[in-house]
Amino acid sequence: MHASLLASLLPPVSYDPNAQRLAAELAAEGARLDEVLAGAERLRLGIVPGPGMPVEFLPDWERLLALVPAPNATDADRLIAIIAKLRETGGLSRDYFARLAAAYGVDIEIVELEPFRAGVSRAGEPVYVPEIIWVWCVRILAAGPIPALERALRDLRPADTYVYFEYRP
Repeated sequence: MHASLLASLLPPVSYDPNAQRLAAELAAEGARLDEVLAGAERLRLGIVPGPGMPVEFLPDWERLLALVPAPNATDADRLIAIIAKLRETGGLSRDYFARLAAAYGVDIEIVELEPFRAGVSRAGEPVYVPEIIWVWCVRILAAGPIPALERALRDLRPADTYVYFEYRP
């Protein structure tokens, strides 16, 4: 593409673009400009993570966002984790964490456990210690573990809260 463009820039009488040496030089310079243009396009696609982003930019985004990919994570999983991390706005409500999980493509239910209290609790309810108020049971409606989501929830949970996960298909 660039070789023919460069040839069209030559003065029409002074140079013959079909001459062997000049044609070889135009082809080499044109090929290099084609490579630079393709590299610039790849760079443009890597600026904002999303569909079509070259996978070579994943490690840079993970380093920037302090993400550690799971050992068996696919490139698509890694991209989803990057996009989810960029969309994080922060919050302490259960709705915030439900929206965060939705960014990973799953539904969750957060159960805040409560200690057994006389006059409030009923017979047959679980008896928990008073410290249970700082424990969340996150029920993930998926068939198997989602390590990236678990890491995100542990990173963003309130500081005094312990989180454990249950999976329900």
